[in-house]
Amino acid sequence: SLDPNGSEYAHNRVPGLTGRRDEVLVHSMYTGRVVVSAKGARATRSNKYTDVTQNAWIGQGNLRWMPIDRLTLSFGYNLRDVSHDAPETVVLNDFSDNNNDDTYALKPPVDALNQTVKVDARYRAGNAVTLKAKFRHFTRERDNGQAWKLPDKTVRDTMGGSLSVKLGKDLELLGSYTRVEVDTPSYNWDADHEDRVTAEVRWDVADQLVIHGDYAFTHASRDALLYDIDTRLEEANGRMERNHHALFVTAMVSALPAVSVNATWAFMQVDHAQSILFQDYNFGDPGYLEDDGAIYSEDVQVITVDIAHAP
Repeated sequence: SLDPNGSEYAHNRVPGLTGRRDEVLVHSMYTGRVVVSAKGARATRSNKYTDVTQNAWIGQGNLRWMPIDRLTLSFGYNLRDVSHDAPETVVLNDFSDNNNDDTYALKPPVDALNQTVKVDARYRAGNAVTLKAKFRHFTRERDNGQAWKLPDKTVRDTMGGSLSVKLGKDLELLGSYTRVEVDTPSYNWDADHEDRVTAEVRWDVADQLVIHGDYAFTHASRDALLYDIDTRLEEANGRMERNHHALFVTAMVSALPAVSVNATWAFMQVDHAQSILFQDYNFGDPGYLEDDGAIYSEDVQVITVDIAHAP
């Protein structure tokens, strides 16, 4: 493509991508009550055009144990170590004049070590009641994150539980609660506290009618925000708060032997309020003004009807 000065540069170049993945999987089981599995892998991806290579070491281990018939415990560990080989500069070639090539410095890519510890428990209190609990501890350690104004380390803990109750053969009720806490989130729109509640109903009203309803509410917040001020990150007293509602109702009707009708109504509402920092160049002296409640709101409704006929 040509720029206004008559120089000619490459445009829409198609990268030459190559990749490879080597994986080893081991699985073992003892009397059906103890199951152990492990996986190790190495994945490589390369872009021949930009001369960038990504290397990833992947590890995974899982243990499932049934100490009694009604109780199942699961333990897991995941690891993903990602590194990059990339040039420090790039040359933009001017095909119309070899003496007009430009060299630009590149930011180093972010290398990251991701680790997750998982614990799950499931208990069947009876034929109609099931309890579940979960815990996740996730850490991400970054190299070169400061070049992109990202924290060196992010830690996320997730805890939750759920309950499933069957009332006869035709009605099932499900509910869950999840709590998420994050230390040093990556971006200002990421919360450091999040609570999520869900409720679900599955009802076989009759042989020809099935109703399914699902509702979820999420509240997320963060008290301390980071702003890029004079090329450095500074913590301010801003706040982020977000509420999210989602409701889905589906009815499946089989009125005739060869005809079925699926009708769905979906509703979603998002209310997001966040402090935003503005730079002010009044009288040539740069300062900063804070809007302590910039609001974003969105409501969405979707209605679909699907009719199927099987002659």
